[in-house]
Amino acid sequence: MEARIRRIETGLEALRIEYEKYFFAARPTEPCSERSLLQRGIADCKATQTVNTALRFRLQSIVACFQSHERLWNDTQRRLESGRPMRPFPKAKPSVKT
Repeated sequence: MEARIRRIETGLEALRIEYEKYFFAARPTEPCSERSLLQRGIADCKATQTVNTALRFRLQSIVACFQSHERLWNDTQRRLESGRPMRPFPKAKPSVKT
């Protein structure tokens, strides 16, 4: 189980990088196949019962991270399709001298 969770962690990081490439136009297509493969891996791990509390917590943390990334990717994709691209970095706030 621990090896599967480790593979999901590395897969999530790789998918995050692929989406960054896609949104910055370094990749021509959205990484849908990689995303669905990761979703299946997460579903398989969630379906497996484990008594190890630490592994369950780690898996739940990964799932929460994946869901927040998914929300960000979907929102960014919607904004790009509507012609309102998001800024890659937030505007810097002016520094206040004391």
